[in-house]
Amino acid sequence: MDRIIRIILLTAAITLGCFGAVAQGHQSTSASRDELAESQANYIAKELAMDDATAKRFVDTYCEFKKELWNMGPAYKRKKESSSETEARDAIMAQFDHSQKILDIRKKYYAEYSKFLTQLQIEKVYRLEKRIMKRLSNHRPHRKK
Repeated sequence: MDRIIRIILLTAAITLGCFGAVAQGHQSTSASRDELAESQANYIAKELAMDDATAKRFVDTYCEFKKELWNMGPAYKRKKESSSETEARDAIMAQFDHSQKILDIRKKYYAEYSKFLTQLQIEKVYRLEKRIMKRLSNHRPHRKK
């Protein structure tokens, strides 16, 4: 029951943050992203029952990780179909490059997490992050393709 209440509170906080960002326009996008990342990090820290010092270090590191991902820019947008072999190759290579950059960032922050978290904690961080991202993506309105 306690877990359900936490999830409901986290969802409510994220939803309220999203409404605030929409109302304030594009200028607050990075602020709302920062708030969302901090909210996610605090939720994860609470789920892992981290002490205050470890939780603070985790939140700071997690927020840096998210900012670095956001600074990469949006993912490569695919066209429906490539009209030539060269375009198809370039599209595939761009996807590989983007994926590799994400992997490099994840490895970098894995090394950072390893300095103050156990391997089991890191594994749980990744599982919780994946669950949060899945939940957030399910709440997004479907985009036209």
